[in-house]
Amino acid sequence: TPILIEVIDGSATRLDVGASMTYRVTFELTQADIDSGGITNSATVAGTSFTGAVISDVSDTGSGDGSTPTVAPITQVDTMVATKDASIPTRIAPDLYEVVFTITLENTGNVTQTDLVIEDDLAPFLVPATLDSIDAPVVDAGFTNGSANAAYDGLTNINLVGPDVDLAPGAIGQILLTVRYATDAGFPTGINTVRAQSLRILAPATATAAVIAGAAPDILASKSVAPETAMLGDTVTYTLSFQNRLATAEAN
Repeated sequence: TPILIEVIDGSATRLDVGASMTYRVTFELTQADIDSGGITNSATVAGTSFTGAVISDVSDTGSGDGSTPTVAPITQVDTMVATKDASIPTRIAPDLYEVVFTITLENTGNVTQTDLVIEDDLAPFLVPATLDSIDAPVVDAGFTNGSANAAYDGLTNINLVGPDVDLAPGAIGQILLTVRYATDAGFPTGINTVRAQSLRILAPATATAAVIAGAAPDILASKSVAPETAMLGDTVTYTLSFQNRLATAEAN
């Protein structure tokens, strides 16, 4: 819908022989206009001659059948940028670790990206460790429509989002993915990669994250007692000490 219509030359109500009139119409573009690649517009003029005859014409571009619509094309930019970070792994059992991946996807273009597919295959990252369990992805409100893929398992079903997920221009969507892996056979040695595509962008935007390798638990515990030989009525004192023999701090 035009937001401003004004006559910038001539009369708005009378057109004399040989005269002309010029209108200026101001139209505010919507995101839907950009997504469609532009706008097409025609103007219709109608008047009454001095004999009472109704005369009309449809605007033209100088080509075609004399009533060709005017097209205002809009350059469409289709770009997305992905990022991925990994938390420091937390040891939650002797051979079980948990890591949280934070994935972001930004629409850096001017067109709404629809039907997103955001894939995260954990298999190349985990070897030689094994997947223990995984939480359903948490998808924030930066994405529009759709939701997380509750069936995501990281191995055979690797799409983090469900159907119909969109990302508006300038928007940043975030996904949190919590993964627990067993290290009986060793710690993960691969790089974790996320790939994002849309209906318009088929060459995926990618991002990678490396996970800090842990080390086998190596805490030395010792205990001493004084006096070594106690008699009835003596006070006995036990001293317990723990030494972390890893290069990094232990927890739990």
